[in-house]
Amino acid sequence: MRNLGTEKAATFKSRIAERRIVLQHVVNMGLRRRIIPAIVPENVVVGNSANVIEPLQRTDLSLEALLGLLGSTTLNWRFRKTSTNNNVNIYELEFLPVPSIPEVEMKRLTEVVRKILAITKDEDYLKNTEKQAKVKELEREIDQLVYKLYGLTEEEIKIVEGEVNGKP
Repeated sequence: MRNLGTEKAATFKSRIAERRIVLQHVVNMGLRRRIIPAIVPENVVVGNSANVIEPLQRTDLSLEALLGLLGSTTLNWRFRKTSTNNNVNIYELEFLPVPSIPEVEMKRLTEVVRKILAITKDEDYLKNTEKQAKVKELEREIDQLVYKLYGLTEEEIKIVEGEVNGKP
């Protein structure tokens, strides 16, 4: 006879044994950015009000690159266009188009995200305006990389940025 409790515990342990991306499950629909991803280290448990994106099956996409894509202005714009409630559901995220990323762009996207993660880890980040400005600059670089990956025109970029960032 199977012991479901033991099986469930084993599954749980294997799920938290790797780094993964988490997102809030409920987000105010009025926010300009509704996809707010973060990488959670291995062996860290998150509450049931968070969405967990399991370690990737796609070997061509690093966890950092996926974090960059999910946090980008482009995918936030797309998500706002298709999501009709305040929940950020995994099935909605699965329908977001994720492009194939050439190796050079993958390395650059991963590198930029790692720089952001390193800066925001610093204890003084929330008080250090220079570090915050550097992160904003790196986020803009990610957006430019993502615009290129999706082949957006200058006109399309203006639409996306205007709607997500509140620019005129």
